[in-house]
Amino acid sequence: MKALLFGLLFLSIKPDFMVIRSEYRAALTSPKHIQTLKSSTKPHIQDALSLAYYATAVALEARESSWVPTKIKLANSAHDLLNKAVTKDPNSIEIRFLRFSFQANTPSMLGLQTHVTADKTFLLANIQTSHPMWDVMHAYYKQCSAFSTTEKQRLNRL
Repeated sequence: MKALLFGLLFLSIKPDFMVIRSEYRAALTSPKHIQTLKSSTKPHIQDALSLAYYATAVALEARESSWVPTKIKLANSAHDLLNKAVTKDPNSIEIRFLRFSFQANTPSMLGLQTHVTADKTFLLANIQTSHPMWDVMHAYYKQCSAFSTTEKQRLNRL
């Protein structure tokens, strides 16, 4: 009975997205932070944004894996989870950005770039410079090969 109550209490705790975003930023440049991101989001994967960050942690694990079969398995899993997160909340700029940044960086031979164009169109139409992840998004957009020079110039003026 105590275990059930503890489990219900644990699941009812809302994710702290300030912390999760901070862990994401750290995981982008330091592989040792990927597991922290993954473990902090896994208990909350019923929430679309938590699921997207969990999927991104899986994608970062794929990036860091040196064993090709593991890399492909993790990339496919991240792809499926990110698509599920977008299905849960298709109007979330943050979720669409996470999927876009993953898919835009996968080799085309894997066939995982299924929503790059749609996500890019959505993101360009819904720019929010006040978004808590705008600095990360903006930095990514500036170097992303999926954006044209004209689009990058437009983004640089924001």
